[in-house]
Amino acid sequence: MALPFMQYKNRFKGGLDRKPLLFKILYVLIWLSCASCIDDKYIELLNPPGFIFSRPVGINNKGDVIGVWFNRINRETSFLYRDGKYTRLLPPGWKWAEALYINDNGEVAGNGYVDDTTSSKGFLYSNGQYTELLPPGWNWATTNGLNDNGEVVGFGEDGTTIKLFLYSNGQYAEFLPPLPYFLHFRKPLDINNHGTVVGTLGYANDERRTAFIYKDGAYTALLPPGSDNASALHIDDNGVVLIQSGTGPDPDVLDKYYIYRDGEYIELRPPGLSYLRPTNFSDSGAIIGQGSDGINPDIKFIYKDGEFAVLSPPGLRDIRYTAINDNGMVFGWGLDDRTQNDKWFIFNGKDYTVSMPPQALKSIKTNSTYKGFHRWYVIMGINNSEEIIGYVENYLYIPLGWPSPISGLRFTFKQRSFIAAPY
Repeated sequence: MALPFMQYKNRFKGGLDRKPLLFKILYVLIWLSCASCIDDKYIELLNPPGFIFSRPVGINNKGDVIGVWFNRINRETSFLYRDGKYTRLLPPGWKWAEALYINDNGEVAGNGYVDDTTSSKGFLYSNGQYTELLPPGWNWATTNGLNDNGEVVGFGEDGTTIKLFLYSNGQYAEFLPPLPYFLHFRKPLDINNHGTVVGTLGYANDERRTAFIYKDGAYTALLPPGSDNASALHIDDNGVVLIQSGTGPDPDVLDKYYIYRDGEYIELRPPGLSYLRPTNFSDSGAIIGQGSDGINPDIKFIYKDGEFAVLSPPGLRDIRYTAINDNGMVFGWGLDDRTQNDKWFIFNGKDYTVSMPPQALKSIKTNSTYKGFHRWYVIMGINNSEEIIGYVENYLYIPLGWPSPISGLRFTFKQRSFIAAPY
């Protein structure tokens, strides 16, 4: 990032380079004593020509971003943004593709189809080349995870059976779970950088489900004590698995969360919260999420090393979208109690830093002529360099009050993606 006196030298006639040395020294001293006076936050708006909406999907630790654009006829296109350049992600001959995952080597995995008459298949984009992902003899396949080694996990059907596949170094490995299980393809899969896969299995003779770990050709079923159903949501590089579980005959009623580590189940039960839902995970072992204490329906929390803490930046309320990186750094938005302005914050596990959003984001204005226009900031992720991705949305909200008191109609008029380094 350029020093502020380089970024802003064009504000002075002739530039700083032509000013006396004393002037330059005085300017730098003023900046050092009052850095907050200058909006020197790094920000880029991801808005390629011809597209009116954009939404980021993921960012890697090198700052590469994948996302989707929407043009004026609402046609969706995936893109890769790297080093200031956009690349449209669409395998040759395909009609549509959706980029879903990006690793730290800049490889991208996703799904799509050739035309409206063909079934879905996956793709891997690496070093400017596309690889179609459809195991031989299969009717369809979809990707569900990508690790930093370029290994892709997914599932599909060979005409008779739903199977799991692992694509690695140009080779497919296909796996069927042991009886009495079958692969539950409506639940997510995940893969870590050691090639360990987690997902969900169904029972062949009833509707129950159980989480699983797959490693080196072997399945291990995971079902927390007292649970009738379970689904695996995430695995980190330390082999720690996040599991959602429930009791009773309905496999879709999953209201508890567990950490599985080294054969032990640890239930996530934040003190005072009657409801919780993890929303983001990191390889540092930290989890962030939201919950309710029966009065406040949207309490944001962080869990790490067996300890829970409520995210409560000083002076902010209505904490909204939050994200966490693998170093345990949390980023989010909140509303200033005093000024009613949106502000963003970073929490390093001990201290909070709160500031105003960059002017580039605030310049995406709502139409204040009409009552009901709003601006909304959505955070999609943060990498280990503390670069964040998200989008700013302008929308019109018309309250109806039916069928519930908060029901209404929402119309989006403008949506702009961004990548930013807030501090």
